[in-house]
Amino acid sequence: MNNSLYHAKERHATWLELFFDLVFVAVIGAIWWIYFDSFPLLERAQRLTNGYILIFAQLFLCMGLLLLANMIRHAILGDLDRTTFSLLGISGLCLFYLGKQVPYWYAFVPWRRAIVSNTLICVGITVASSFLPRVEYSLFGMMLGMLVYVALTFRRILSVDVSDYLSEH
Repeated sequence: MNNSLYHAKERHATWLELFFDLVFVAVIGAIWWIYFDSFPLLERAQRLTNGYILIFAQLFLCMGLLLLANMIRHAILGDLDRTTFSLLGISGLCLFYLGKQVPYWYAFVPWRRAIVSNTLICVGITVASSFLPRVEYSLFGMMLGMLVYVALTFRRILSVDVSDYLSEH
């Protein structure tokens, strides 16, 4: 990656960069939607008697997002070797998935099998994308893994009724 492109005074974004910016914003919006659309279920989950599992899950989620943000920054600057890029990407997404999925796995038994298989599929996509020849392609593969995560969560998890595991209030 040529660093002079990112430091030029008159740099203009290409159509491809604008397209991926829009897709990235859509992915962030979809993840936000999944997170906050299902969070009220956690508030009413019978198995969650205290907030410790949520606190630890938030820690993993935030650590994953921080690793991913750091990886993306260094990928843009072009000062990250391929091995470190892959390590940050895989570690960040694993922590993200772990932080997002653990409270739901604990609270809702009917979702457990789908949560584990969805996470393995998305981590597999992330690992596979780390072997792509360019960093840009790997970022696209990781973004694709997040889109698959969103689709699988809507299709295989949120569509399953867990009303037997919710408290009345």
